[in-house]
Amino acid sequence: MESYVLITELNLALILQISKMRNENQTKKSQNLNKMKNKLLFGLALAISFAFTTVVPTGDIYRNIPNKFFKRGEHIEYLVHYGMVNAGIGTVDVDNKLYSINGRPCYKVDVAGKSIGGLAMVANIDDFWRAYIDTASLAPHRSYRNLKENSYTKEESTYMNIFGKTARVKDDKDKTEKTINTPSYVLDIVGGFYYLRTLDYAKMVKGQFFVMDCILDTDIHALKVEFLGTEDIKTKFGTIKCYVMSPIVPKNQLFKGERPVKVWISADNNRIPMRVQAEFVVGAVKVDLKDFKNMRHNFNFIK
Repeated sequence: MESYVLITELNLALILQISKMRNENQTKKSQNLNKMKNKLLFGLALAISFAFTTVVPTGDIYRNIPNKFFKRGEHIEYLVHYGMVNAGIGTVDVDNKLYSINGRPCYKVDVAGKSIGGLAMVANIDDFWRAYIDTASLAPHRSYRNLKENSYTKEESTYMNIFGKTARVKDDKDKTEKTINTPSYVLDIVGGFYYLRTLDYAKMVKGQFFVMDCILDTDIHALKVEFLGTEDIKTKFGTIKCYVMSPIVPKNQLFKGERPVKVWISADNNRIPMRVQAEFVVGAVKVDLKDFKNMRHNFNFIK
C-alpha cells in the first residue's frame, strides 16, 4: 500500500490524480489535497497490507509468526493502468541477505514506483520505500521513504521501538525529528504488505470487518477493511482464485461508489495482490501483476 505499499502501486495512481488536481487548483488547494493524499494513500496502500488480529507482546519476547509464503530474493512487478493508458510501474524486492537491526535478523524489502510513458511528462513520479522487517514478528524495526512527485519531495526515516511502543520519525530533508507513541507491532506500508501474506484468509467470513493500526508520518491510523469473499479473476498468466477485500475509504472528492477500492489476493500459498482497482470521479485505475521471480511456491493459474 504510502505504492502502497502497492502495492504502493496505488500510490502512483493516486498521485497522478493529485498532480492533475494540483495543476488545476494551485497553491492553497494543492496543500489541502496533499494532506488528503497522505491519509487516503495509506488507506489504499494498506488495503493490501492489513492484519485481522493484534498480538500484544508479553514481557520482552517477540511474537513468532510462521512464514510459509515468501522468501529472500523474491521479485514482484506491477503495471498501473489509467483507463487504456499504461501510467506507471511498481516493483517489490526482498533482498537475498538478512540484516541485523536492533540485534534482530531482518528482511530488507525495497519498493519502488514511477510514472511511465507520456504521463511521466506531466506527472513525474519516482518514489522509493524500504523496510527492515523482523523475520519472526514480521513487524518493521526501521523504515525509509524518498518521494519525488513533481515539485513535491519528502525523505523520511522511522525507527521503531517495538517493546517501548514508540517510533522516532526523522525528516531527513528538514533535519527534524519527533518521537510518538505507537500500538504493539505497528506496521508501515511495506511491513504490512508482507505481514498480510501470512494470514489464514480461509477463516474469514464474508462481510467481516478487520482493523489494523498503522503508522504514516507522525500519525497512527486505524484502518478498517471488509472481506468480500473469493472470486476467480483472469490475468495475463491465466485464471486464478483470489480473496477479495475492500478498505473503508471516507467520502471525499476523489473516489466514487460504495466500495471504490478493491483488492484481489491470490488464494494460494503465495498470497500476493494480483489486482487492485480504484474508481475515481474522473476515471478508473487498475493495477495488475506484471511479472514475478523467485516465488516460494508455484501459482495455481488455470490456462
